[in-house]
Amino acid sequence: FCAKKFKGNNCEIVDCKYYYYRLVDSAHKVITDRNMKVYAPNGLDVKQYKKCQRKAAKSEGCEVSKTLETCMKKKNKESWTKFEAFLDDVSADNEYPKQAN
Repeated sequence: FCAKKFKGNNCEIVDCKYYYYRLVDSAHKVITDRNMKVYAPNGLDVKQYKKCQRKAAKSEGCEVSKTLETCMKKKNKESWTKFEAFLDDVSADNEYPKQAN
């Protein structure tokens, strides 16, 4: 959806995705009151995420999301990519994927 809506504008694409993932709000502010610890098994380093949130909060507009993405990928690209893929599945299906036992 976001890639089609903002074709060619990577900053807006990331901002759109992170809005649907509920990482940022419609005013381009990081959402800080969400319990992110539940996502640790899905590739999220919560401690690093909080640091990157603080860094991103200093940006404006779509740059908030872009800064968050850049910061997290710089620290652990593989982990953040895994986490984004998880959120993509959840937002696409509107339900959590089934966990393998």
